[in-house]
Amino acid sequence: MNFNAPSDARLAPIAQTMIRQCLTAARRDNLHQFVWGAFDVLHDGGSSYIDNWHVRAMTHQLQRCVSLESRFLLITLPPRYLKTICASIATPAFILGRNPHAKIIITTYAADLSNLIMLGLRRLITSRYYQELFPQVRISVSGPDLLTPQTGGIRVTSIGGSVTGFGADYIIIDDPMKALDATSEAERQRVRDYISGSLLSRFNNKARGCLIAIQQRLHEEDAAAHLLSLGCFEHLNLPAIAVEDEIIMIGDGTVHHRCVGDVLFPQNESRETLDMYRRAMGSQVFETQYQQNPVPDGGGLLDWSIFKTYDEELQREDFRWVVQSWDTAWSEELTADYSAGTTWGYRDEG
Repeated sequence: MNFNAPSDARLAPIAQTMIRQCLTAARRDNLHQFVWGAFDVLHDGGSSYIDNWHVRAMTHQLQRCVSLESRFLLITLPPRYLKTICASIATPAFILGRNPHAKIIITTYAADLSNLIMLGLRRLITSRYYQELFPQVRISVSGPDLLTPQTGGIRVTSIGGSVTGFGADYIIIDDPMKALDATSEAERQRVRDYISGSLLSRFNNKARGCLIAIQQRLHEEDAAAHLLSLGCFEHLNLPAIAVEDEIIMIGDGTVHHRCVGDVLFPQNESRETLDMYRRAMGSQVFETQYQQNPVPDGGGLLDWSIFKTYDEELQREDFRWVVQSWDTAWSEELTADYSAGTTWGYRDEG
């Protein structure tokens, strides 16, 4: 008896079906794969998803939180790097898909952003994409809550908003403070009090509850600093321009080697673009919001009040010692910094 191999025309539908099944399984189990599809749903063809290692780094750590391998996670990175889609929309939807009984609180700095997050969640969870992955999840809207028939749900609120009566298994804090409010000690204290006094008391099981915070740095005493001071948070820090060589886990046993000077997402913001931002917004704001390196007013390096000016020209013998320091610019690019030199002298008397 002779057996003939199936033709290419017969194999093609079978191969396509197998590919779809594998992709569905991957998106159901892997947060990074799920985010890819969620982005397409939320943008509806308006923007194309560009994958980058920093998304894999974020979703790797977020998935560790989903499985409770990690219970306290802080991610700091510049604005407009997919943090809200990854942490505040895709992650809670992914959690509910795997466990419709889960209860999640999401909080951010203002009602307008929390409303956008709520709309994004509803759009994603009711989409054909999501329902094909997690057909058991149905949601109803009740005020600030998205509820499942299995008694799970999501409450989306803003800092200072009510969380009374809603216990949580997961709490997600997304940019808890506006940049304009960061200079206010009262506002910083209000955010700290809300996190420690209200949010942390909402865990259904304090031995298993998970808290995720994701934000850009805004001040040396911002919410991120407060969380780090607690001593229990894992910290994924992603400055726009690398300041040291790093090995960063990105999931599936793989790592990303980041070298000094590497740009975080060059397809989105090149080094030239970042240098323009630095000039436009000033070094202090850029260091804080893009480099995740908040410095106090004046740079935190020098107290200018101790320095004096002199009308007369001072002589070398007036000083006990003199130090000259140079920062030379070797690049010939137009965007390169200038060479700069300073001369310092120390005197016994003012």
